[in-house]
Amino acid sequence: MGRERDFLDGYLIVELKSLSIEKFINLSYINGIKLWDVKRKDLITTQFRISTNDFKKLKKVAKITNSKIRIIEKRGVVFYLNKILRRRLFLIGIVIFIFILYYLSNLIWIIDISGNKNISNDEIVKSLYKNGVKIGVKKNKINLKQIENILVNEINQISLINLSIDGVKLKVEVVERTLPPEIVDTESPVDIIAKKDGIVTKIFCYRGTPLIKSGEYVKKGQILITGDIFRTNRNDNSKELVKTVHSFGTVYAKVWYEIFEEQDLLSIKSERTGEYVINEYYIINGKKIYINKNDAKFENYDKIEKRTKINLLGYNLPIEKVEEKLYEVKVTKTSYSIDEAIIIATNKAEYEINKQIPKDATIIDKKYDKIIEKNKVTVRLLVITEENISYEQHR
Repeated sequence: MGRERDFLDGYLIVELKSLSIEKFINLSYINGIKLWDVKRKDLITTQFRISTNDFKKLKKVAKITNSKIRIIEKRGVVFYLNKILRRRLFLIGIVIFIFILYYLSNLIWIIDISGNKNISNDEIVKSLYKNGVKIGVKKNKINLKQIENILVNEINQISLINLSIDGVKLKVEVVERTLPPEIVDTESPVDIIAKKDGIVTKIFCYRGTPLIKSGEYVKKGQILITGDIFRTNRNDNSKELVKTVHSFGTVYAKVWYEIFEEQDLLSIKSERTGEYVINEYYIINGKKIYINKNDAKFENYDKIEKRTKINLLGYNLPIEKVEEKLYEVKVTKTSYSIDEAIIIATNKAEYEINKQIPKDATIIDKKYDKIIEKNKVTVRLLVITEENISYEQHR
């Protein structure tokens, strides 16, 4: 029981260096100091174990015998408890992390959709969200069979759907329904409408009544070909509506696109070098407790913060985790001549205006204007195209 008691109270492994080892041990026993597991290492070195209470008395013996003592190791429950207490914040963090990990493992974090070709992921996700299935929902709150039936009824193109949970992932396997081709009702009233402004160049009317002529300027939303069929009275040239049909036709027009792009003669550009440091800390009651801190020695840097509220079992704790990334930035200054600036601005203008022009449009003409100022150059680009500006609109 004595050794077990020593372990509970704590004991020390001590190294002794002395020319009078026997005298040291004898004086220790005379003074009631208990030594055990005494092992001689060499001529002047001995190692032994001693209780923490007796160690203070040992210093007097060491002084008398002109010896040196050194603690090699501390053992016992009391020392383990001290370590644990010193690391209590770390342990609290571990406990919180385990609770959070357990809680998060019971939630859906990924929605994986497969098998869909004609149905967009957004449409399926929107239907799932509408019925309570979304990122962060608890697994036990999802009735898979019920959701499957709802989605089949809500999305006509779905023939069969299978939902399954794999870890934190909700797997959505879709079988699409083969729909019959759409039948166009040729008798329903439909007009041909202008989708943008332009000057009419060609009119192809297969059914209906054209309301415009070649060379005429039309505005967006204007009726180009109406589905109304008229009959002209020979006596007074008045027009009488005979019937309304689904008009068919195509109208081409000249369309103008205009864009302005600038280029500074002195360009200041910032680029990340790839070097960065990360700081991580918790904010508890307004105080920062760092778990990873690095001093940025960058002359220029970008700082990006990611803040996460700590949530435990559905309750927000007064703790916020912050991950702070500092990216080193290299700032370069470049001077351009006027000619170089014009080329750069022109390239930017062409790139941006090409994103506006339909792929099937024919470019008729391009016009460039240059405005040179003290510190910058501006390029105005005007592009004239011929393109189909018509679309069908039901009444």
